[in-house]
Amino acid sequence: MANQQHLDILRQGVEAWNAWRKQAPGIKPDLSEATLWEIDLMGADLSQTNFSGANLVRASLQGARLENAVLYRTSLFKADLSEASIREANMTGANLSGATLHKADLQRVILYRATLAGANLFDTTLHEANLCQADLRKANLSMARMHHTDLSGANLTGAILEGIDLKDAVAHKANFTGANLSDGLLDQANLSESDLSNANLHNSILDETDLSKAILRGTTLSKASLIGTKLRGATLERVDLSNANLVQSDLREAMLAHCLVYGINAWDIQLEGARQQELIITNAGEHEPVITVDDLETGQMLYLLLKQTHSRVAFGCAMPKGVLVLARRDGGYEEAQSIAARLRELDYQPILVELSAAQGEKAWEMLQRLASVVGFVIADIGGPEIAPELITLSQRGQTPIIPFASARADSQALRGSALFAQPWVYRPPFFYQQPEELSTTLPERMVSTAQSRLQERQQLLERLFPHLKEA
Repeated sequence: MANQQHLDILRQGVEAWNAWRKQAPGIKPDLSEATLWEIDLMGADLSQTNFSGANLVRASLQGARLENAVLYRTSLFKADLSEASIREANMTGANLSGATLHKADLQRVILYRATLAGANLFDTTLHEANLCQADLRKANLSMARMHHTDLSGANLTGAILEGIDLKDAVAHKANFTGANLSDGLLDQANLSESDLSNANLHNSILDETDLSKAILRGTTLSKASLIGTKLRGATLERVDLSNANLVQSDLREAMLAHCLVYGINAWDIQLEGARQQELIITNAGEHEPVITVDDLETGQMLYLLLKQTHSRVAFGCAMPKGVLVLARRDGGYEEAQSIAARLRELDYQPILVELSAAQGEKAWEMLQRLASVVGFVIADIGGPEIAPELITLSQRGQTPIIPFASARADSQALRGSALFAQPWVYRPPFFYQQPEELSTTLPERMVSTAQSRLQERQQLLERLFPHLKEA
């Protein structure tokens, strides 16, 4: 219970209270369990005061001194602590929901299991603070400084953390789902086993950060720096890694699936035991065909092939186990994915390409370059029309093309297409009755046919150019 004498002095106003504190500097005021609803304590000297269990709902504490104060389970709902000095205070279990702590000094404060949902901590200083298991949902921590702060097990779902400085902080098993950490400084922080699903880390610095076993689903890491970052055992699904820097990062035993890796810098990374699948290497913002590969190394090689004209010769026949899988324009991507999945099981390297009607000449040039480095092409021709880029590829290229379509397609119209007038196009096309065939027997038949066509082509080349056989 509060000391009645201390409470009476406080009710006389801030001026009287501060004068008393100067006269009795050795006293530690006891205001525990006091009801101080909407009290005005702006600029008050409340250092070392015991507010345990007190009610300070909507209190005005702007610029107040609360160093070493005890605010255990204190209610500070929607209180204003702007520019307050709260260093080394014990705020374990305190309720600061909706509170304003703009530019407050919270260094080495204990906020263990405190509730700060929706609180405004913009531009606060929280170095070495203890926020373990704190509730920071939708809190605003933009531009906050939090060196060596402990956020282990904290809930930061939907929090605004733009420009935050979390250097050397610990956020083990913290929940950052949907949080905005863009332009943040998180270098050398420990975010192991944290959940960063749908978080925005655009242009953030995560050099040497520990993200081991972290969950990154739908996360934005575009233009982020992850030099030497530990991502061992992490889950990266549908992550935007475009133009990110992952030099010397550790991705051993990690899973990378359906990630955007356009423009990525991935030299000297560790990938032992990593599972990689359907990594998008093209720029979604430039109306390019969607091209996916199954590993970062292949992605970087093909990126150079597609972007540098002189690379075509250097990469000739670079992927004998590569297979270009072309999805049709009217939504046949799932069928192409089924084919690709079976090709992986057969130890081939599928490169998926999804065309759209707006791509034209650029798409044709990209297909030509890709076809020049793979063993053969598998193309879905079951749409309303056969893509003009595919017909052009068949006319100008020498890579075997294996077409397929649903049995419901107009087989007569397909066979009358100019596509089947070309020597390296297999005819008739493969037809499937059920979608399940695309992930079971049909790909094996396609591969067998393609290998036969490759042998025929090689034999023809050797007859025309005998020196090739001798070489």
